[in-house]
Amino acid sequence: MQKFKGILFLSDIDGTLTDADGQISKENADAIRYFQSEGGIFTVASGRNPHYLERYMDCMIPNAPVIGINGTVIYDLRAQKQLWHCSFDDGIEAEVLSVANEFPEIEYVIVSSAERDIRFMREEIHTLADGMAELEHPLYRIVFVAEAPFCYTLRDVLAERYRDRYVVEFSWSKGLELHDIHSGKGICIPKLCEILEHQGIHIHTTVAAGDYENDLTMMQTADISYAMENAVPMIRAAAKRHTVHHTQSAIARIIEELDREF
Repeated sequence: MQKFKGILFLSDIDGTLTDADGQISKENADAIRYFQSEGGIFTVASGRNPHYLERYMDCMIPNAPVIGINGTVIYDLRAQKQLWHCSFDDGIEAEVLSVANEFPEIEYVIVSSAERDIRFMREEIHTLADGMAELEHPLYRIVFVAEAPFCYTLRDVLAERYRDRYVVEFSWSKGLELHDIHSGKGICIPKLCEILEHQGIHIHTTVAAGDYENDLTMMQTADISYAMENAVPMIRAAAKRHTVHHTQSAIARIIEELDREF
C-alpha cells in the first residue's frame, strides 16, 4: 500500500528515541520497521556523532542519511560517506581557550571532529589550543560543561557575543554547545530532502520528534513536529503536536497516530 511514501521522519536520539537506559524499545523498533515497510523514510537528527548510531543497527537501520553533531553533518552510514557539513572557521582554538580562561566555572570542554569527541578537563585547559590544533580537522562543535545555574548565565553572554557567528544552545542541562550559525537540525531538513530528491526519493511531508533545546529549529521547520512529554517548555511550545514520555515508546505512538492519519 505504501501509505507512508514521501514522508520523512526525523527523530532525536536521547530523551526521544531511546528509553531511560539508552536503548531502543522493541515497540519502537517494530514500529520503525513497519513505517519503512510502508514506504516511509526514517532517520535520526542528533547531537551525537553519526557513528554513535552504529550501536543500534541490530534493531533499527535508518533508510536515509543521518543528521549528526547537532546539524553540522549529514552522513550516509551505509556508504560511510559525509554528504554535507558545516564546520568552524580557522581560529576557533584561540576563541575557545579565551572563553575557558574567562570563566573558571567551566568544568571541562568537549571538542567534536567528524570522527570523535575530545574532552579537556579544567586542569588541562592550558593544553586546549594545542590539543584542538592536533585534532582531525575540520571541527564542528564545542561544548562548555558547567553546573546548570551558571550555564544559563554563560548562554546569555555567549549568545550576545557570537550572535552573528555561532548557534549557542543546550543539548543537556550542563552542556552548552556552539556550532556555526549556518548549521543546525532545522537547516539540515531541507538539505536532506534535496539529497533524497537527487536519489529519486520525493519527500512531501517531514515529521520531527524531539525533547531538548537543540531540537528547536527542527520543531520549527518540520511540517509535523512532536514534543515528548519530557520535553523542555521551549520545545513543547514550539511543537505542533505532543506525545507520551520517551520511556513509553513515544516513536511507536507517533507512528500509530500517523498510521491513522494517512
